[in-house]
This record gives sequence, C-alpha cells and structure tokens, in this order.
Amino acid sequence: MIEGKFEKKIPVEISFSYIDQNEPLIQELSRDIQFQLVNDLENSMDGNHFFLFYTDSIECIAKAISNPHEKVWAEAWQRLINRSYGTEHVVPRRHARICNLLQYE
Repeated sequence: MIEGKFEKKIPVEISFSYIDQNEPLIQELSRDIQFQLVNDLENSMDGNHFFLFYTDSIECIAKAISNPHEKVWAEAWQRLINRSYGTEHVVPRRHARICNLLQYE
C-alpha cells in the first residue's frame, strides 16, 4: 500500500447531447481522424492534456496527448482540438462533479 497524502480535487463536467452532423467536429471525425491520432501523454501536472474517447457503436477509441500545440508532428490532434471549439457550447451542462485527482505527496 502507498502511504502519503492524496488530496487534489478538480471539477469535471459530465454532459451529453446530440450534435448536428454538420458540426465541424463531426465533419473532422467523419474523415476518420481519430485513427490517425498518436498517444503521447506526459507524466506531468503542468501540461495541457487532451483526451479523446470515441465510439460509433462499432469501434471504441481512447487516445491522449500532452501539449499538442508544441509538437509539429501533432497536426491531427491540433485539427481536432480546433474543430472542437464552439461545439462545447452546443452540449448542455447538466452534471457537474468534483473528482479526486490523486497525487502522491
């Protein structure tokens, strides 16, 4: 068993909605960009971390990257993130949770 202090809490929004097929994010995903994404998650609390959980009821994909805008080779991630801006306003914010972010001190 690990002994020490675990104490960070972060707010997390859990929401869902149907999104129109003409949304830029859906158009980007329809190009199968999710299959081109490379996992490159860094073990750092200070970075910008992005996660994608995607399913079309057939495929299920989980990908993650840290600091994609600092990586020249991460164009697929950058495109997907750019297309997501604005889409977040479509989904109603219905459920807010405070989740523990475990950090060993």
